[in-house]
Amino acid sequence: FHRRGIGRTLLEAVEEHLCSSVVRSIRLEVAVDNLGAQNFYKRMGYGVAGRIPGYYAGFLDAFVMTKPISESQPLQP
Repeated sequence: FHRRGIGRTLLEAVEEHLCSSVVRSIRLEVAVDNLGAQNFYKRMGYGVAGRIPGYYAGFLDAFVMTKPISESQPLQP
């Protein structure tokens, strides 16, 4: 289902739901070799905030990506 907008729709729905709660940022982890996912999250407004060594099966690092959210902040187009 790549490139059909399903991931974007799901992520936007989660972000919209969280905007109406006390959550002020979203954090996720993505494998350092998963460029497709990294690019997707960057397009959605996430930025790299750190790196976790050996996150996946003890040998593959992960990037920590975050995005601030609030009721007044519009979602990325």
